Amino acid sequence: MATLHPHALTPAAHQDARVRRRCVLAIAAAVLLALYAGTLAWVTQQVEAGVDRSLQPLPTIVQDKPAS
Repeated sequence: MATLHPHALTPAAHQDARVRRRCVLAIAAAVLLALYAGTLAWVTQQVEAGVDRSLQPLPTIVQDKPAS
């Protein structure tokens, strides 16, 4: 494949290259956003599970009824 000088491109080819570049950037951004959302969901689940494991049930306190 021959490499052309950027200034030698026709306006249509220049527009196609710009659209292709934006498409690649949009796909990369979507992949990064999906990875971020997945990682955030996983971390949230791990923290929630840790908190659930650390909670202890409150002891039942028996209170005497005062004599009337």
